[in-house]
Amino acid sequence: MKDLSILEAELAQKVSDYKSVLQADCPLPAEFKKLVPKVDNYTIKYLRHSFIVSGRLDIYLPNQLWYLAAICVPLYKELSLYKQALHDEVDISSYKGNKAKAEKVVNNLGYDGQERELLVKFLSDYEWWRGGKSIDRGDYFYSPILSVCNLVNVSQSYVAEMCKYLASKDEATDLLNQALLGLHGTLSGSDKLLQTIYFGAPGSGKSYIVKETMRKAGVPEENIFRTTFHPDSDYASFVGCYKPVVRSKDDTNLTKEELLQCFETLRSETESYPVDKFAARYHASLQNISKPEKKWLREELQNTAGISFDPYAQMNTAIAVGDYLAEQGLLNSDETITYDFSPQVFTNAYVRAWEVHSESESEPKPVYLIIEEINRGNCAQIFGDLFQLLDRDGDGVSEYKIKADEDLTRYLQSKLGVTHEGIKGGNLCLPSNLHIIATMNTSDQSLFPMDSAFKRRWNWKYVPINYSPDIDSGKYTITIGCNKYRWVDFLEKVNERILEVTDSEDKQMGNFFIKDFVGEDEFKSKVMFYLWHEVCKDEFHTKNNFFRYTTKEEQEEQEFSFNDLYKDCSTDLLNGFMNYLEVPPVTQEKTSTAEASTSAATETTSTETTA
Repeated sequence: MKDLSILEAELAQKVSDYKSVLQADCPLPAEFKKLVPKVDNYTIKYLRHSFIVSGRLDIYLPNQLWYLAAICVPLYKELSLYKQALHDEVDISSYKGNKAKAEKVVNNLGYDGQERELLVKFLSDYEWWRGGKSIDRGDYFYSPILSVCNLVNVSQSYVAEMCKYLASKDEATDLLNQALLGLHGTLSGSDKLLQTIYFGAPGSGKSYIVKETMRKAGVPEENIFRTTFHPDSDYASFVGCYKPVVRSKDDTNLTKEELLQCFETLRSETESYPVDKFAARYHASLQNISKPEKKWLREELQNTAGISFDPYAQMNTAIAVGDYLAEQGLLNSDETITYDFSPQVFTNAYVRAWEVHSESESEPKPVYLIIEEINRGNCAQIFGDLFQLLDRDGDGVSEYKIKADEDLTRYLQSKLGVTHEGIKGGNLCLPSNLHIIATMNTSDQSLFPMDSAFKRRWNWKYVPINYSPDIDSGKYTITIGCNKYRWVDFLEKVNERILEVTDSEDKQMGNFFIKDFVGEDEFKSKVMFYLWHEVCKDEFHTKNNFFRYTTKEEQEEQEFSFNDLYKDCSTDLLNGFMNYLEVPPVTQEKTSTAEASTSAATETTSTETTA
């Protein structure tokens, strides 16, 4: 049995953690709707953000209740175990507030230890498990579930019955929990979270969070569009522009006028056998034009082009030669340079989002535009007037439409259609399912600071540094010579020094600055290089420089430079650096533990001998 008070506190915290998501529109997974078409004898009609339970009367309920019910399923199951343990004890309500009586009945049932203590509390102390109604009532579980969900009993009691239903439907419960995690992670369903910037120290795991969010939410790769900003990024590389494209000419359906022009061009380039070359080269079009057109062309070749002989026989022979060469793959097509609109990542994501939105307007699947290192580019120049689209209304659609330029309009009309909402009237408008997620490294000194108008259109999520040994990076180690050091131990000590020197957290290193386990060479080239160039180089020969080492024997501080790390004494320098920062080696800790165990065993043996 679990302690109900602890379980309820954990679930209440989970509800609180998902509060921002639950306060917004929450669509239900399509798989869940198929799995739960009815509850008992009541049919359910699902709408976009709510559902209708139909029986003798219709009840209109928000989707959030399903998610709250799924969160509380563990509580309902545990409450059921408690009640079952009492074996339908008679007059169970009389134990409320009577601990002595409760202890007696629990003892008679044969329980002892922690189970005995928990059952006594369950029977006598309703406040402990947030109970209200007597345990012998069929609705005894209402109060604790509503309390955990922080709901008013009168209007939202249905959630308890929904929880009871889900307790026997593991697949449906799992679908809801996964969807809720997706809503929380992908920030879907909240107009405030449609544009989010994850910011933090280098290596804090910003990109990892975005990647895991996509993976856990099951977002298909075709709905994810990625780009990285840099100082040379501009509107054209983000949205698109006209670019020259080399294409083979379509020589199969040229008109008689186009054929005449082709002949004149070819004759200006060659003096020998122009008719033969022309007929062989454009054999397909010459065969496709009508007889009157062929006659007109022959006359033009004789009169206008100045050909003084009848080219009829020559042309027919050359056409046959052209056919043969084409069949053998020996006839190269002329290539021509044309200019086409070349869409870039924003336009591709925009088109995909509207295509997906059109497939299911009630529940369109989310499409993500991911921008890495957003602060390394000139956002004002890159976004241009697109930044106005980032203002979303309550449904997640752009509040203000903007006029697309002619080139972009023509391209979008060719992809979506002239009357499509995504380019109707030549206007751009972000759909509710287009999410833009960006990462920002706070240590980068941006060449182009973001203006406040741009910043306010984003939700900002700070990714903190975690020094706990229980997380993944808590297992990372640094190997220097014969010593191993825990990465998080080093990280905590060195980040304290960085803060002291810079008076800022921006230059601190994050948990994922290194990957897994690093040796001496990688530690020097990655970690020490960063510390030297970003923090200590300008502090060399000052008291602020923490590129120092001490030996265990002398405990004298000595300053060193990054160049010194590539001399024969580098291993000693790095171990001395760790000693200076007071980072204990893992091997030393194990040795100390072993010594303590040996000492204890020796004392025990000595005592036994004396006795």
